[in-house]
Amino acid sequence: MVNWAKSHGYNNVGILTDGSSFGNELTADTLAQMKTDGLHLVKIVTYSPTSVVLTTPVEQLRQAGAQTVFPTGSRRAGPRDRDGRLAERASPRPRRCTTGYPLS
Repeated sequence: MVNWAKSHGYNNVGILTDGSSFGNELTADTLAQMKTDGLHLVKIVTYSPTSVVLTTPVEQLRQAGAQTVFPTGSRRAGPRDRDGRLAERASPRPRRCTTGYPLS
């Protein structure tokens, strides 16, 4: 995700996590890589793993100045539309995401 953000000129990053053990581990890994690569963390927002719509958490990240969002949750990590709704995907298994999601 960090390489993707850097290649697109996104230096201000927000992290969206569900607070699960997988999410916390991925958040820690992402923060370490962001520090190494010089990206700026603007905010971490934790949402309920049972949330269906993530409009409020995404808006919190946008208002904090995030240019892109790194999803680090487990079951709900995946592409989101501009309103923060989870897009359809084939597999419900946790996976590491390789791109962020621009907020512009």
